Amino acid sequence: MVILKTAFRNWNNFLLKSNFVRRLIFAQHKLLPMPLGVFDVIFRSGLLRRLFNFYGSHVANFSYLRRGGDQLKFWLSKESLYWHFWRQTDTNDEIFKEIFSIEPIKNIFSNGGGLTAVELGFGIGKNYDKFLRQKKFTKYIAVEPNQYLCHYVAKKFRSDKNLEVVNLSVGDFLRQNNRFDVLFCSGGVFMYLDQGVVDELFKRIGRAGVRAVIIFNEGTPRNDIIRDDGTAMFNFKNRLIAAGCGNKLFIEKEKEGGIYSYFIMC
Repeated sequence: MVILKTAFRNWNNFLLKSNFVRRLIFAQHKLLPMPLGVFDVIFRSGLLRRLFNFYGSHVANFSYLRRGGDQLKFWLSKESLYWHFWRQTDTNDEIFKEIFSIEPIKNIFSNGGGLTAVELGFGIGKNYDKFLRQKKFTKYIAVEPNQYLCHYVAKKFRSDKNLEVVNLSVGDFLRQNNRFDVLFCSGGVFMYLDQGVVDELFKRIGRAGVRAVIIFNEGTPRNDIIRDDGTAMFNFKNRLIAAGCGNKLFIEKEKEGGIYSYFIMC
């Protein structure tokens, strides 16, 4: 069994790194792309994801690697759904398990039915579906700027009467003055926002008495990191303290590279 696993891993790595395979799949995707619905079904399965990871990776990267400096043009496109579908089994299992074992968080979520939650960058709703749906929030506002993703999740979760799918940017959502108790954000949302929008969001959190902020896989406990591609890793704690949240509890877990595994304010 170990030999088979090693052989499969080596074969998968070869297919991922092969320039010939990449060019072949790029050509196929350009001329005759697999329908999104079929691609979605294939990559819902953990087993099929492992078997066809090389194919999903190359298809997802076909447009992503050509996005240039216009990050949002890719993430707002229909083409980006290939990337989301390819990654849909990559869930934050261990992070959620760890976070919901923290006593202050357990206390807040013990009464999920009395809370309004907001998730920025809802994507295909994989975190909501696996971990947050069961909390039975009074209202769950899914903020997603990609209209194609909004159409997809509105259909997928159409039976969830407490779920409101909002096709807005973070800045436009803030201008609506929505009230909420809990803010979720998972991996790669703040990094695309203008600093002014981030600061305005945290000021809103400070003024409104938001009970919990939970952010995964982005941000830094150090000085802001501005990357060459224009994305940024912001220091969330300093901004929240400046916004009037200095009396809150901050829980931080850092991973390699000075980036947060998770950041919590409660």
